[in-house]
Amino acid sequence: MKTKFILSADDYGPIKYINRGIRKAVEHGVINSVQVIVNYSAATLYNDLKLLNAVVPQGKKVSIGLHLTFTSGKPLFTEEGKTVSETWREIVVKSANDEWYFRDYVKFNYSYVTTDDSGQYSRALVGEFKAQAERLRSVLEQLEADIGELSIVFNSLSNHHDICTGTHDLFEKYSLLSTNENLTIRSPKIQSNFQSWTYYNIVLQRINKFGTRETRRETRLLRKAFKENKYTGEFDVVLKSPSYKDAKFYRKLGSLSIYNWFRKLKVKKRVKIVSKVMNEAKEYDLHHATYPKQKVIEVLFHLGDDEYTGRLNDAIMDGYVGVKRKYFEDRAIELQALLIAKKSGELDAFFESDGTLWDSCSTVKFLKN
Repeated sequence: MKTKFILSADDYGPIKYINRGIRKAVEHGVINSVQVIVNYSAATLYNDLKLLNAVVPQGKKVSIGLHLTFTSGKPLFTEEGKTVSETWREIVVKSANDEWYFRDYVKFNYSYVTTDDSGQYSRALVGEFKAQAERLRSVLEQLEADIGELSIVFNSLSNHHDICTGTHDLFEKYSLLSTNENLTIRSPKIQSNFQSWTYYNIVLQRINKFGTRETRRETRLLRKAFKENKYTGEFDVVLKSPSYKDAKFYRKLGSLSIYNWFRKLKVKKRVKIVSKVMNEAKEYDLHHATYPKQKVIEVLFHLGDDEYTGRLNDAIMDGYVGVKRKYFEDRAIELQALLIAKKSGELDAFFESDGTLWDSCSTVKFLKN
């Protein structure tokens, strides 16, 4: 069974530095999937998607996915008869310009949702999920009406900061959105074990530091269950998704390579990771999945403009609230490593698929534990 690779770049949308890097990757054929944040100006989103569509190589298709977020930017959903603050309460914060934004992910509290007996947050989250999906779909429809058939295809779903895999309640709402919108969903299963353990036991625990002991434990147990294609909720979960997601290329985003020799060293190391990802994918045993037709691995990337010579300061964020400066560091290194790996010709199998691969993903079952 031949392994296929979905090569996904996250966070396209509100920040130009990221957009330029992703468009360059698409143009050079090293990315076939782009996950889009949509909670900013619809007019600007339209232009950004138009620019992305224009650089897709002739005869190819690139996947567009909704990168669902409620830890950055502004809410799109407001409950009828209520203000933004009344709809979202603790999940939003007022900025210096008197507008309401989602709290930064490190200040997000899962307990806001899991202990909400009134159902307020449940209604808000479901409304936001639908509103963001509709924003992306409607902008793409308008773009197609204006310029004709597109080379970008909306067929996948992921979530910013992986917040939605931290508790049963969020994960089940997130999964339901993929079913209702007929979208293939990013797998909750992370390879390698180190990245998986780190994210669920350190990163999400940090996000959930204001939560209860029960929700922190729930997050840890979910990670362990997903790894074994199990689920700690009350029923089996069936997803149309890749076999797993590989996050090795992400590494840390917090140490800026300001010296050229160090930057070259980091690029060289990332190039080696590409072949490592390929080799591990070939050896991966699919016996936990439910009758997969094909082994499909999603590999995750953070990309940025490798020709940018300015400083990575607050100005680069383009006014989008919910990200920090370190969010941008090492993105250019990831792009350079991909371009070098592609140019070598030794890893052609890694780059051969296009964005329609999401549609060919199999059903994967996570059994009640």
